[in-house]
Amino acid sequence: MDFLTFIFQVTLAVKQFCTPHRLILSGSPMQNNLKELWSLFDFIFPGKLGTLPVFLAQMAVPITQGGYANASEVQVCYV
Repeated sequence: MDFLTFIFQVTLAVKQFCTPHRLILSGSPMQNNLKELWSLFDFIFPGKLGTLPVFLAQMAVPITQGGYANASEVQVCYV
């Protein structure tokens, strides 16, 4: 079993725990990438930010494009 398969299986197992509270500890996920932020939210509030593909299309891509120095006014305003 490769490492990514193992991590994926651990993630699925941990999300199955029935508990009234969930806690995460993190550094700065937004400094790394927005997929990490989505992953943290999906653990605490499953489905709150939608599926990963929807989140990337509707939120992450516009945020990333609007943050570039050469972003157009439309891209900056969209964020």
